[in-house]
Amino acid sequence: MSPDIRRVAAPIGDDGSGDLGILSSLHAACFAQAWSPEAFRVLLAMPGSLGLLGFVGDTPQGLLIARRVAEEAEILSLCVVPPMRRHGLASALLAVGIECLERAGAAKVFLEVAETNMAAQEVYRVSGFSLVGRRPDYYLLPGGCGVAALVLVRSLAGVVAARSDT
Repeated sequence: MSPDIRRVAAPIGDDGSGDLGILSSLHAACFAQAWSPEAFRVLLAMPGSLGLLGFVGDTPQGLLIARRVAEEAEILSLCVVPPMRRHGLASALLAVGIECLERAGAAKVFLEVAETNMAAQEVYRVSGFSLVGRRPDYYLLPGGCGVAALVLVRSLAGVVAARSDT
């Protein structure tokens, strides 16, 4: 079954209901330091924000959160629940996110990924991202160990045009 990518509705209220609660639950299933519904509400209320939910069937299984300022964008979080990994959902979320960001005026997109997350690094490499930096001890793991973040970038010039040609 191919994934269905949907844009997150504009947040209303801050009670964690609706998409905000779904986003927070998905994030908690993927990360030890999960973001609250309130954190998602604040992020999605910012100008230039983008929220996507990835569904398999009727069930949300992944998310992408990004923001754009002028011609630069940053993917703040991309995750897929563990049982659904390696089925193309992260790649689908990334492709739709990149297209949305370029249509909104971004020329480049940045992201950070843990240097220990080889599966995510491969998704980003295949999607055209390249390494531009490294931040030591950026992520704090349970137990207090730090893990470096790799800073990746991708040019978006022509992504929308290329997709519309197919």
